[in-house]
Amino acid sequence: MPTDVAGDERSYIGNVTFDQAQMINGDVGTTMWRNAAKIEYRNNEARGNSMQVNGRMDSQSFQALLAARK
Repeated sequence: MPTDVAGDERSYIGNVTFDQAQMINGDVGTTMWRNAAKIEYRNNEARGNSMQVNGRMDSQSFQALLAARK
């Protein structure tokens, strides 16, 4: 994880997934994340055999997540 994220304040509130949906709230595959003082994920929904990810994810982890869903 990049060293510039230590000051991030992230809030994940009221996020819901249903059935087969996938929800990813955050950066995927980004090599240089910008500094953020506060990030809030609130009241997000994914429906249908779902999976929800809140936060940053590298490309390799994202590909593994997708492969596991097949």
